[in-house]
Amino acid sequence: MLPMGHRGMAPLLATGLLALATTACVTRTTSAPDGARGSPVTPALIVERFLNAANSVAQLSAAGGSSDRVVRELETMGRLFGTREGPILERDPRADVERRMYLIANVLRHDDYTLAGERPVPGRTGAAIEVVVRLTMGERQVDVPFTLVRTGGDAWLVEQIDLQRITARP
Repeated sequence: MLPMGHRGMAPLLATGLLALATTACVTRTTSAPDGARGSPVTPALIVERFLNAANSVAQLSAAGGSSDRVVRELETMGRLFGTREGPILERDPRADVERRMYLIANVLRHDDYTLAGERPVPGRTGAAIEVVVRLTMGERQVDVPFTLVRTGGDAWLVEQIDLQRITARP
């Protein structure tokens, strides 16, 4: 209840709350910085950015899209994939990273995804976490575990993706 003298603000407040509620229901994709090193980005956001880049690569490649954009998305994937020592883009030859990320992108091509949960990795508590993603691929839904590792710079990188969950015959 609003105090006396503020009753005229009730319609304005109701409109603001309605706008806030509507905004809260909208899905917004947030991009992680191109270089994940040192960024305080959560594991879930790293997985989302990796999936978005992978889907862009797969879709652009299939449609004969801009090769510059494909290369940028492959670089993004290479910056978000690695070990506790850092991204593979900084460790391995660029051409190898691009080929590897291209293959991963084509396996991960999806219509939609949902983050199904996070859980600690036994024996690696605090150093690694598993994010389970439910990928929708046509009529098929597949739960795919992504293992993320914390780097020395306190950032998160995708270390492993259980692609066999997608490629295995049902």
